[in-house]
Amino acid sequence: TLLCTQRHNLDYHLSKQKKSLQLSKFPTKMALSWISSLAWSFALAALFSSIFSIHFLGRLVPADIAATSTTRQTLLYDHDLRDEMPVANPSSIQEVTTGVSISSNPTYKTAFNISSDSRWWTTHLDNLVRTFEPTKNDDWCIPEKFPTHEWSLVEHDNKARGLIYIKNYKASSSTLEGVSINIAHHVARRKQSSNLRNVRPCIHYNRHVFQDVGALQFRADPSFLWTMVRNPMHRDLSSFYFFEVSRHLVSDTTENILQSMKNHKSFQTMYLFPWTAQVGRNIMLNQNPAQIAVVVQQMKESILDEYNFIGIVERMDESLAVLVLLLGLEPADVVTLSAKRAGGYDDGEGKYGDCVKIAKQPPPSQRPPELQDYLYHEHAKENADFLLYEAVNRSLDKTIECLGVDKVRATMSEIQKLQKLAEEHCQEAAKFPCSAEGVFQPKLAKQSCYVQDAGCGHACVDSVLARYNAGLLQ
Repeated sequence: TLLCTQRHNLDYHLSKQKKSLQLSKFPTKMALSWISSLAWSFALAALFSSIFSIHFLGRLVPADIAATSTTRQTLLYDHDLRDEMPVANPSSIQEVTTGVSISSNPTYKTAFNISSDSRWWTTHLDNLVRTFEPTKNDDWCIPEKFPTHEWSLVEHDNKARGLIYIKNYKASSSTLEGVSINIAHHVARRKQSSNLRNVRPCIHYNRHVFQDVGALQFRADPSFLWTMVRNPMHRDLSSFYFFEVSRHLVSDTTENILQSMKNHKSFQTMYLFPWTAQVGRNIMLNQNPAQIAVVVQQMKESILDEYNFIGIVERMDESLAVLVLLLGLEPADVVTLSAKRAGGYDDGEGKYGDCVKIAKQPPPSQRPPELQDYLYHEHAKENADFLLYEAVNRSLDKTIECLGVDKVRATMSEIQKLQKLAEEHCQEAAKFPCSAEGVFQPKLAKQSCYVQDAGCGHACVDSVLARYNAGLLQ
């Protein structure tokens, strides 16, 4: 972890140094090269010094260092943009095994791999992939003076500090909102253990409105900023069926789906940093190589390097395990009940005073050929989200390598065990804004949930996991 962190810090500062020199129109490239070489020399000296010291302290041996170069090939997946869903044409399905995965499924069933002419982003990944670094302390946990969740400029000195979760639409965002609030409460209890009767949770922002109003530009230290992204094809389809079909009763014709998918290109990139991504989307649409390079640099500076952690929805368990290790949490801190499920009901965040059934997508085998072809060949073109998703995927891999595959696997296993206990004992008892029968029950939900449908049943979950830790549950 020390080696990976130092390497990332070095790359980050060198990129800032180069950018500064470019902006000041430094007269010669030779000077830049000399400065970079000097910086690398000092850094390598520091790294070898660290390795030497740690080796003689008995914490790391040379074999451990050499082994890290092969970890990716032997223990991790290559999580390229592959879709696991079955399709109508069985001959198009390939089964790819790329070593032993951390996740429970050792193979990826690949359907219609994105065509090579659509995979424009592959040449830009090296400039974006990074290692997410463990925090050195919990200074980000600042006891709130006023109830947070949303955004108030006046109450917090015009600055956004604390635990900041960007609630990315249709990326398990309500469930992850519950996770973030759970962390804010649990860490505060441990930090304020001498005064448990009046524990104030850490300042935390996690509602859509925080990003909708551009409040992220007021972020200040100490803070921890995180989110998750989802396979762009899955997210954009989910968005159509959830918002258009379920809430607005739009028919799921091929024409309507295609129009929605085209409108949502680069949505996640735009949402994680709107002012950067809006420029990015305009540039992406004309596919000028020089301008795309500018978008890549903006994505690196404003998203990949800005966020303390970005996970992958399709790798939820791995991502939560990494989050636990980065923040120095306990596995129970990230255990919450799922907020929404296809076929269940949604209350529209209380805006409609009623519940609507969440529409289920038809299986891929029932998609019209025109839609299927668009999804696997055209949707990736001129779409910055595919670059972002793949960069985050590979960054997650690098972070797992640095933290230690065995450590991540053990943490993930513990989270899965606790999650199963929580669901077995609390899923039926938890009260959501909409009951299983579609009855709107806001008063019951307010007592059960942290906010809206996030973290519902958290008191039950805490109680069950406390009994488990005390040896009263198996």
